[in-house]
Amino acid sequence: LLWMRDPVGRFLSAFKAYSSAHPGECKLRAAMAQFVITHRLLNETGSDGVDIDSIVRGVAAQNGGRLGGKAWQAFLQLVPHVRESAEFYLHALKGNVTSLPIAFVGRTEAMMDDWDEFLRTTLRLIPAAVNVYTKRFPHTNEMPSRGVPRKLSKTSIELLRTYYAEDYAIIHQLARAGWRSSAYETEVRTNQTYLHYAWPFQLDRS
Repeated sequence: LLWMRDPVGRFLSAFKAYSSAHPGECKLRAAMAQFVITHRLLNETGSDGVDIDSIVRGVAAQNGGRLGGKAWQAFLQLVPHVRESAEFYLHALKGNVTSLPIAFVGRTEAMMDDWDEFLRTTLRLIPAAVNVYTKRFPHTNEMPSRGVPRKLSKTSIELLRTYYAEDYAIIHQLARAGWRSSAYETEVRTNQTYLHYAWPFQLDRS
């Protein structure tokens, strides 16, 4: 049972989880503030907090227009799940993801619907059993959203899609093999609406 996720959506989710309430929140905030200051991204941040869209564009601007370099490596250390993409977990397959003994491929963005489909079509459970096991599948890790949502810029979307190119190749293989529809691949490759939130703390610019 393999779950896939829109790579750009996953990136934003990782940052949101990082910047939401957390036992070590004060240290995390201090580390991000230091990152922004050290890598001279002050002019790229929003007036009401750290804006991930501006950080992505600012890091790329310092690295020849692509995500990489010292600033990006420092960011990856702060938000490790950003680099732990589908390719991170499946790299041992050397690009041939369909060599896995796949029974079903679900979409994280539509987990409840696809979980229900998995129970019905793959496990072939009767409706009563599907209802039982769906009720035992609660959503327990919802992160609070803070501030006003903003649309991620087209520039940042394309930068992230280039960075996660191997993830899109995996999705393409799954679509060609019939594990997910071509419509899903088209959606994650062309979607231009991703919401994000500024991280709500003020940087000391003195």
